[in-house]
Amino acid sequence: MKPRLEARPRLDLLFNCVRFRPATGRGERAFAAVPWYHFDIADGDRTTVDDDGTELDDDDDAREECLETLGQIAKDKLLDGDDRRDFVITVREGERKVLTASLSLRVDREALPPRPSAPKLLPY
Repeated sequence: MKPRLEARPRLDLLFNCVRFRPATGRGERAFAAVPWYHFDIADGDRTTVDDDGTELDDDDDAREECLETLGQIAKDKLLDGDDRRDFVITVREGERKVLTASLSLRVDREALPPRPSAPKLLPY
């Protein structure tokens, strides 16, 4: 007869949404919950959902991270040669929507006058 295996819950799955770190201030509990923020990025018709998330101290840190990310996106995407883009980052903590930031990139190129043709060289 085979031994019966007990179903044991995986703690990493149960506590996936809440991370804990040691508390640092006086009077705090031994461990305090750390917010886990997700940055979902919409680029036109494409949306990338952040399933992993990032551990940050508070909403202000999430705002700063969001703005830095938009700046990096602007730099990278304009170098790709695309002159018109709209980006939206939605920051959430679990199911709570924290903030939404957007960035529109537009580069309008002016028509350049035609280059003068080079003078023709005469043979010696």
